Amino acid sequence: METPHYDTAVVGLGCAGLGISYYFTMKGCKVIGLEKNSDSGAMGTSSYGFTRIWRVTHADKLRNDMMRESLKLWREIEQAVGKTLLENGAILNFGHPDSEFLKGIFSQFPDDPVIDGDEIMKKYPAFKNVPKDYIGMVTDTD
Repeated sequence: METPHYDTAVVGLGCAGLGISYYFTMKGCKVIGLEKNSDSGAMGTSSYGFTRIWRVTHADKLRNDMMRESLKLWREIEQAVGKTLLENGAILNFGHPDSEFLKGIFSQFPDDPVIDGDEIMKKYPAFKNVPKDYIGMVTDTD
C-alpha cells in the first residue's frame, strides 16, 4: 500500500481551519484536515454547537488579521455555493479600563467609540449592575 502524500495539513477544523482548507484545495493542493474531536462542533472546541461567533476583536493583532483573511475565504465560498453562510453582527467587549485585553482591542479600533458602564446598561438592558468604571466598545464582526 502506498503512503498517501499531501501538500499541506490543516490542524483544527473550526471556521478558520475549514476556510484555509478550502483555499488550499481551490489552489490545487491535496489537503488533509486533522481534528481532535470526532464530531464537528464537539464540546471543548471553540466551535461548539450549531452557531458560531466570528470575531476580529482579539487582543492580538496577528490573530485578527488571520481571522479577516479567513473571513474573505468564507465569503468566496458563499459566492461559489450561492448561499449565505455567515451573518454579520456586532460584538460588545467590556470590562475594567486596566484590562490588557481591552487595551489591545481599543488600540486596533481607534475610530470606534468607547462607551461607559451606564451606556452599556442603557443600550444592552440584559447587562445589569455593570460597574460605573467599566468601559466597552461595540465592533462589527465583518
